[in-house]
Amino acid sequence: MNSEALRLLDDAVRAHDYGSHATFVLRMSELRALLSAQEPTGWRPIETAPTVDPWYNATRCLVFGNCGIAFGKVYVYEDGTREGQAEGFSGDWKITHWMPLPSPPGELAEQEVKPQ
Repeated sequence: MNSEALRLLDDAVRAHDYGSHATFVLRMSELRALLSAQEPTGWRPIETAPTVDPWYNATRCLVFGNCGIAFGKVYVYEDGTREGQAEGFSGDWKITHWMPLPSPPGELAEQEVKPQ
């Protein structure tokens, strides 16, 4: 939870403790709106993977299944079904979940990353 969310939660708890129902309801409403606007984190079912690259119909991400955790892709087929692929693995892998790749660190995101 970020600092703004913690501040709103703290304000709501204090309002509740002091009997200020209107302030409590307002702060909880603001907190709900803030948290719902944030992108969810963590593992998500493979069925929820987005299509980012229309050429390949694939999203690069972390994948999880009977191969463990791996870097991979989720393909979306014309009928809407999704299938994960773990890079570096071959065989009959059943990918069940995906997770978006994190953003690079702030300093690196603003610089061009050059290969060594």
